Amino acid sequence: MDSYIIQVQPRDELTVLIDKLIHTKAERIYLLVPDNSRIAETVLNFRLLKREADSLKKEIVVVSSSPRVQNLALKSQLQAHQETSELRESASIDVDEVKPSAKRPKLSDITAPLTPTTPAMDETEVIKKKIRPKKKKKLKTIEQAMTEPSDEQDEKITNFWERRPSLNLPKVSQKSSVSIPRPKIPKLGLTLSNAMVLRAVLFALIIASSLIASLTFYFILPKSKIYIQPVVEKISIDLDVRGDANSSAVSDGGERGATLPAQIFEKSLERSKSIETTGEEEIRAKATGTMRVHNSYSSSPQTLVKTTRFVSEGGKLFRTIKTIVVPGAEVSNGKIVPSSTTVEVIASEPGGEYNISPSTFSIPGFKGTPKYLAFYGESDSRMSGGEIGKVKVITEDDYRGLEKEVKNELETEIDHSLDILLPEGFFIPTGAKHTDVIEIDSSGSIGDRADELTITGSILTKTFAVREKDAEALLANDFEIRFSGKRGLQEGKEIVYQVSDKRFNEGTFNMKISLSQNAAIRIDTQEIIAGISGKSEDEVSSFLSSYPGIKEASVTFWPFWVDKIPEDISKIEIIIE
Repeated sequence: MDSYIIQVQPRDELTVLIDKLIHTKAERIYLLVPDNSRIAETVLNFRLLKREADSLKKEIVVVSSSPRVQNLALKSQLQAHQETSELRESASIDVDEVKPSAKRPKLSDITAPLTPTTPAMDETEVIKKKIRPKKKKKLKTIEQAMTEPSDEQDEKITNFWERRPSLNLPKVSQKSSVSIPRPKIPKLGLTLSNAMVLRAVLFALIIASSLIASLTFYFILPKSKIYIQPVVEKISIDLDVRGDANSSAVSDGGERGATLPAQIFEKSLERSKSIETTGEEEIRAKATGTMRVHNSYSSSPQTLVKTTRFVSEGGKLFRTIKTIVVPGAEVSNGKIVPSSTTVEVIASEPGGEYNISPSTFSIPGFKGTPKYLAFYGESDSRMSGGEIGKVKVITEDDYRGLEKEVKNELETEIDHSLDILLPEGFFIPTGAKHTDVIEIDSSGSIGDRADELTITGSILTKTFAVREKDAEALLANDFEIRFSGKRGLQEGKEIVYQVSDKRFNEGTFNMKISLSQNAAIRIDTQEIIAGISGKSEDEVSSFLSSYPGIKEASVTFWPFWVDKIPEDISKIEIIIE
């Protein structure tokens, strides 16, 4: 089996690869796909390659160093291999070069080039040309013709002397003269009867020329043009069709009705935007933190109720947030080993001055008793949160406004991305898209203190797309069935495509096509030509006025003296306006 290697470039479009598949003669094709290539963005591209390869009866092997690309190929039922030098060497690439597709002719290739031409003469105009009369020769009398040699005779005589034989004559001096006898030339002339015959022949030729000219003007030159304006009316068509991504051909009917081939495209995007928050809030916050409360007094546990006071070395007062029980101390080798427990505390007053560093705390309630020095607290980290003043906060307007901007930007960009993704000749009908906002994530919530808010959004859109030529072919066929006696006009043509009942998992959808178009009655030009040939102007007018489907008509005759249609149908031209 012949094989061929195609190195896929990162910016290669799917249509480029399909074109290469079509024009490659090899039956097995190795696609070297880098991880950053466009076709590796979605599994759909590999499925389309698989479908095209099956239709061409060719085998595709995807070769890539990326496990992700290999996985996409396997999901599309394509062979996938790790890119190795051995695989490159084992594939035979000794095949004919891919021939580029035949260049489609441009309009200029099939249309005769425009060249300056002399303006055509209007058939109804008579153009007068200035003709200079030739000089008439003076006629000789019969006697002169008989006695005087003509020019032709002189020429013959001259030619005779030029061709005469050489004579050996004696040389003579200039003073002497030799008389050379000149041969006698018979005199030429016309008799009276011959002149009369000549005049009769000339007269007959003139009569014949006039007759031929008259017959030419009468039978060859006459032409007629009939300009017809048919009846035009507005028509409407509502056509229900079924779109199917599993179909490859247009179907005009059947059990399921008209079917239109379709393809599914999908695209995902992620966008983030940030703004400065606009809300302000008056803050009177108390510092908070944790400390460990130690018991080196006795082995009995000690209960400390909620709001028990602790005073730092610097004189800052804090209170416990809840009631705690400090376990009793242990006695080991006759010595007391203090026990401890952790408790959350809050400053007694708001303000930043309570955001103190790690410190040792005493319990004022035990002052004056042995427990005052035996029970104490220690903090391992800085107290925080104490503040008095104004801070920036996230308002609802901040959050909702930024969220809307992110969603709108995603929806706009996803539409543009889909348009770029579509192959040439495809379009997206109204309602064929389905968009999911995958996730909206933010750096904070409404009411949170923050100088800046950031919102990140992700979106996924799927859509059906159809070929414009397939839809127009389906419409044209339906139009011909419904209105066989009419022809559609492009002027004022409007088409609306509306999709409903989308099923992406099945690859089908329902669509209603609404057509509004001007249509003209079809005119049988051959029937009209047969009916008016050889008719007078009044007869033609009566015929055309009674012919169905004609709104207006006008007839021209040429030359100007002609007053009826030629019987030769090749001289009759029907122009439908």
